[in-house]
Amino acid sequence: MHKYYNAVLGDLKQQLNHNDFTFFDFQLVCEDWSKNIFERPLEDFRLSTNFEVGLNIELAQHKPFDVLAHYMSYITTSTNEFYTCPPKNLKGKPIQRMCYVSDYKIKGYDKSKQSETVIKADILRYEVIYTELRKIRSSLGLSKTAEISLQTLNDKQAWHKLFTDIIKVYDAIKKIPLISEGYLLEDIPKVHAYCNKIMAADFKRNMNINTYNKLRASYKKVYNHYDRLPTNYHMVVRRKMIDKYNSLITN
Repeated sequence: MHKYYNAVLGDLKQQLNHNDFTFFDFQLVCEDWSKNIFERPLEDFRLSTNFEVGLNIELAQHKPFDVLAHYMSYITTSTNEFYTCPPKNLKGKPIQRMCYVSDYKIKGYDKSKQSETVIKADILRYEVIYTELRKIRSSLGLSKTAEISLQTLNDKQAWHKLFTDIIKVYDAIKKIPLISEGYLLEDIPKVHAYCNKIMAADFKRNMNINTYNKLRASYKKVYNHYDRLPTNYHMVVRRKMIDKYNSLITN
């Protein structure tokens, strides 16, 4: 839909998706497809699977992949590791990291390196890719058998619910803090031990469960302290996400 808007309805007249796609742009595509291209109601455009929701965030202090390299794991009922994966930039350096969960994937990449001939700013692209309808239904507050169509998504409340979901996912990512000062040396290995799935597993294998749980709880306390500092750059990115979403929904 984004590429269609840029190629047909927007000013670019090219099949690109490097820029922002606003709620108003989405509505224009819905109207054009329904009334002009396919001549069918929006209810007929049903979602099947692999639905992507994301934001482009312009960074200043850090390069996008330097931020993404600090994404270690994603913790829900289990701990899921982040992996560096293709594609790479023109110089062969990595630009993307992903985490795989049963019903969705979390993806972050350097949008500016993916589209080097188009984007000059440092843009971090953060996405949640829903791979199962049940997860999308849950995020939208729908019943287990509800159909999801363009009509469902052509609603600001639906966008609000999806944004709430991707922020919830972002908050559950265990990210090594990006702090320029006030980071105690003795706390750094504790933070890494809490965020890193392999290190946590090594601890668990080599001590009894009570000792492990106490150690894990103490490391979590240290991590939460740094994670929630306003000066942690991941919190800066979070605020940028909120600002970007508000601009997409109102412009």
